[in-house]
Amino acid sequence: MRRRVLASADWLVVDFTPATAQNIGDGCVVRLRPDGASYETLQLPTDSGCRFTVYLHATGLPDGRVGLLRHCVSPEVVRPDTLSLVAYDVRTREVQPLVAATTRFNVTQTWNPTMDRGLATYSSLICAGMTWVTPAGFEPLTAVVRDGTRSWRLDEVFWQDPARDCGDQARADWPAWSPDGRSVAFFASLPARGVLGQSRLSLPWDLYLLDPATRETQRVLVGLKDPRGLAWSPDGTWLAFSQDWREERSPAGQGTWLFAPRTGDLRRLTTTNVDWLAWSPDGRRIVGVRTGPVPPRGLPPSDLLLFDVPELDAKRA
Repeated sequence: MRRRVLASADWLVVDFTPATAQNIGDGCVVRLRPDGASYETLQLPTDSGCRFTVYLHATGLPDGRVGLLRHCVSPEVVRPDTLSLVAYDVRTREVQPLVAATTRFNVTQTWNPTMDRGLATYSSLICAGMTWVTPAGFEPLTAVVRDGTRSWRLDEVFWQDPARDCGDQARADWPAWSPDGRSVAFFASLPARGVLGQSRLSLPWDLYLLDPATRETQRVLVGLKDPRGLAWSPDGTWLAFSQDWREERSPAGQGTWLFAPRTGDLRRLTTTNVDWLAWSPDGRRIVGVRTGPVPPRGLPPSDLLLFDVPELDAKRA
């Protein structure tokens, strides 16, 4: 299960798995102050029409609500479960639908500032792709990424039969819409195309920018290993992410990195790897969620880590 930590107003919203968790429904969604001074568990409502209700992939939305994927586990074996994108209002404690259509996939979401368009991402790790989402439903994303002579359309995995092998597809994941709405950052791995099974997981990724208006993409950073947690700084200058190594640029090594797309400035914030991260609203801290080792029984627990961000002035690399 993906655990996400993203900003929502003056709080950070976190998918969190306590050490006592045994099943996917045992996780919880908490929000905490950026300085770590206080936190609270969100009391998300259950649906009487479900055997039980699970909320996944907590996402801070531009309007201050919390975006979630609601998984309604069917009380009847013959009836399929229902997956839907919803928003939770912390003040009213109400859940409202974000998208009219349900989805076949366990998706994450990112939205533009006006929330009339977003991107939904499906990932099984081996297969990963994304497509447009609006309040009316899901739409094809006619955007192509290129890597030398290779090219691939970003939404092919999302729209194909989920039972079909994705070895003929590349991978795209972790989209993050910029605060000004003009750009979407995401990772893509074109070398995965034509590779089968677990071998796809060891291949490098590149960082791209998508112009939502023109659907044009630009590759801005190459040679990333298992990147994750992509997040824009509040002023839209820096991207933070965590990854294992870089192939072509020194200093190489694992850790959490800061990258300025406009200048190419790349800095390592810490050698500590995290699985998901977010900026504090003032841009002075980054909170990360690190997943612990898999126990003999139950789910791997989560740790919350807080990093101070130094004064940043993006310089051309």
